[in-house]
Amino acid sequence: MMNRFTFLMLVVVVVAVQGNGGGNRGGGGGGGGGRGPSNRCRAEITFDDKGIIQWPSAKIGDTKTRPCPYDRRQADSGEEGDDEMTNATMVTRECLDDNGPMWGPANTSECTPDSQVSRGNRLNHLRGTFIPPGQAKKVADALSELTADADGLEEGDLTSAVDVYDNILESSENGTDRDTLKSAMKGIGNIMKARRETLRASQKSNRGAGRLIEFVEDISRLVSLENGTVNIVEDGIDVRVEAIENVENFEGLSFSPEADGDETGDSPPLKAKIDLPETLFSKLTPEQRALIDRAQFTLYESDALFQTGDEEGSEDVGPVISASVGDVPLQDLDDPVTIAFEKKEGRHCAYWDFGKNDGNGDWSTAGCERVVADDEIMCKCSHLTNFALVPDSGASSQRAAFGASLFGVLMSLLLVYLY
Repeated sequence: MMNRFTFLMLVVVVVAVQGNGGGNRGGGGGGGGGRGPSNRCRAEITFDDKGIIQWPSAKIGDTKTRPCPYDRRQADSGEEGDDEMTNATMVTRECLDDNGPMWGPANTSECTPDSQVSRGNRLNHLRGTFIPPGQAKKVADALSELTADADGLEEGDLTSAVDVYDNILESSENGTDRDTLKSAMKGIGNIMKARRETLRASQKSNRGAGRLIEFVEDISRLVSLENGTVNIVEDGIDVRVEAIENVENFEGLSFSPEADGDETGDSPPLKAKIDLPETLFSKLTPEQRALIDRAQFTLYESDALFQTGDEEGSEDVGPVISASVGDVPLQDLDDPVTIAFEKKEGRHCAYWDFGKNDGNGDWSTAGCERVVADDEIMCKCSHLTNFALVPDSGASSQRAAFGASLFGVLMSLLLVYLY
């Protein structure tokens, strides 16, 4: 017969074992500096002036070998022992025991510095980098650095950059933080300064510009809102994400970028703001309302990313402002969304329709009306998306008019010839 003391001791032992087991299961996602579960260094990436190196998980005492980023023949996905790595300069790194697993330093002194590698090759290498959980900021930092000289970006560079942003989004599917969002927006702001012809070519070949717009909206849905609001101000782009705690008693929201601040900088005063009505969710089902926990706002300083792919280009539209709520589309609203812009002559209200122009997107006026005031133009629209003031005689209208005029001249000449 088990006495009471023996029974209590068994309970203590069982509890202790369960506690240790739970710690091992949960340790993989925590810690920093390469710490992982109780006996393993976690998978991570390192980033310095020799490029990005992917390190797999390792046991304490194990030494891992990886190729220098720019010295391998074709080993973007190679593993130790692969033929592709035979001629590559190698880097080694040991998983140490420092009161727990901790990666030691990696000696990259024999690796080719990125200053000797073309930007295109560096971007292509970054595109092939697998991003472990919690490592997206390192890649976003590398990308913002590589896109800093935007005027020299080529179409292939933009293709690689857009693919990297897709990888960042995929690695952040379980959430991201403010610092990663800020770094990503810095890179987006850089790309917006690329040559218009390059952005148009990227849009025409693989919807590059349009995918960046979608990335901004998608990553904003994933950022943690521990303090209720995240506000990012970067050169060329402002992003604000605000928690919606009570959909049933929604009191409306406003986004006025020139009134918002960011602790690390200020944005230029851009004359655009947007107001969401109190009745915004009146037509949603209970299931749809349950999906809403935030509103996302973005102000693009220019329309650089809103490219149709048309080689002849379009007139400068100016700032573009957007709003969305969670991942729930809102259309046919009971009360309109109100967007205000600085007053400009010869402009009408429009939104970006991603489905137009064979999927390349174009401006549309459907569902929007213009109200002109003393110093501003207000657009009242029945849905949420990206809004702008578009010139009344856009490039597409000018080309249509030119085509009609040319047709008329040719017909006149034909009639003169016949009669």
